[in-house]
Amino acid sequence: MEIHRFESRYLRFHTVCLVSPAKQAVLIDPGVLPEDADRLRQFCEDHRLNLTAVVFTHTHGDHFACWPPFETVPTYGSARILDKPAARRENDVKYVYSIWRKFRVEAPWAARFPRIDYPLADNTELQLPVGNALFVETPGHSTDHSAVVFPMEQVLFSGDMLIQIPQPFILDGFRNYFQSLQTLEALVKRFSIQRVIPAHGPELKSPHMIRRQIEREKQYIRDVVQLLGELHRKSLSADAIQAHLLKAFAVNNTILHSHRVNVNTLLREWESAGPFSLEI
Repeated sequence: MEIHRFESRYLRFHTVCLVSPAKQAVLIDPGVLPEDADRLRQFCEDHRLNLTAVVFTHTHGDHFACWPPFETVPTYGSARILDKPAARRENDVKYVYSIWRKFRVEAPWAARFPRIDYPLADNTELQLPVGNALFVETPGHSTDHSAVVFPMEQVLFSGDMLIQIPQPFILDGFRNYFQSLQTLEALVKRFSIQRVIPAHGPELKSPHMIRRQIEREKQYIRDVVQLLGELHRKSLSADAIQAHLLKAFAVNNTILHSHRVNVNTLLREWESAGPFSLEI
């Protein structure tokens, strides 16, 4: 199986095209900008590929913006996508348009939330034309987030987890994200994974890099949750707790957007579910 990555101008987003020796192809997360779709279509035409599947790691707008040009191809994604409320689907579509406006581009198609032809349960084994795959739920970044493993190739596609940025991006929940890191850790060990390919930025090219990134993200979550517990016990106001959490994890004196989002996610989770700790 050949692995081709196509980088977008948007946040180093990558669409992956998997190609079998028989010229069968599978897309994972089909692009953000119209030019991304053009490149993918041209690549398939130039190499005379038969596009047989589109796989979604999750359904944030940047992962499905360029789905409509490939809508005749069967689609695969987490069964949890079917449960996504209409309001959140609409927000995801609005996000697509906000990206296009930012880059001053227009698409010859309307942005639409993707159709899922084959909703997949956790730990579903897939027989794709490019090889056998394992589809594993990894919520935390989003409720419908999943990883895709190709055991024979010892490669794991991690979606928006294990991206090489200072802090992970946690929209669904800290506990879910932490548990998903443990899931990924187990998959790496079980299948002797040699490459992890995230949707944004460079891939992790060795077991050492993979283990280091997993531990880095786990430690960040432990540290943020521990600090929140300490601040909560001091009976500080909600605003004071938020301010402390933001400043404590600034990078080069800058509060990163991802951390700001993470703090809001954690405070909502703490308020709704009560205090918790993360062990190991």
